[in-house]
Amino acid sequence: MLIDLGYISQKCMEWGIPLLAMMYPRGPHIKDPCDVKVVKHAVRIAAELGVDIIKTNYTGDAKSFKEVVTEPWESLL
Repeated sequence: MLIDLGYISQKCMEWGIPLLAMMYPRGPHIKDPCDVKVVKHAVRIAAELGVDIIKTNYTGDAKSFKEVVTEPWESLL
């Protein structure tokens, strides 16, 4: 799915179309899909692939979610 997302992201950039991705952590090794580290990882992947708008799980409080919305972007600037 990430390969497909990268391809679609590239095409959206070429065509000037904003891209929204729903990045929900899941799988057999994900014990808590709202864990801040797991959500940050999913968001970081989307950011690095060029996604413009990211929909993801809420981590439970504003303080921890602030980590999700600031850290991945700062390192990409």
